[in-house]
Amino acid sequence: SKLYRECSMKPPMKFVFDMETADPDDVMTLCMLATHPRVNLQAITVSPGGPDQVGLIKHILKLLNLEIPVGAGT
Repeated sequence: SKLYRECSMKPPMKFVFDMETADPDDVMTLCMLATHPRVNLQAITVSPGGPDQVGLIKHILKLLNLEIPVGAGT
């Protein structure tokens, strides 16, 4: 369709995603954003961001063959 062609010609949108690892919806959203062709995921912040939470996100990114900076918040 015309709308699909117009959208596919635009450059990807840049995103920084702030998430909570305790929320399964956030993990699903991360997977969607990280693999969507119209999204350029620049960084991910995790709140609260302990070593286990950051490690989980880095593991997910590794499974997706992506290298995206991950930061921790309080």
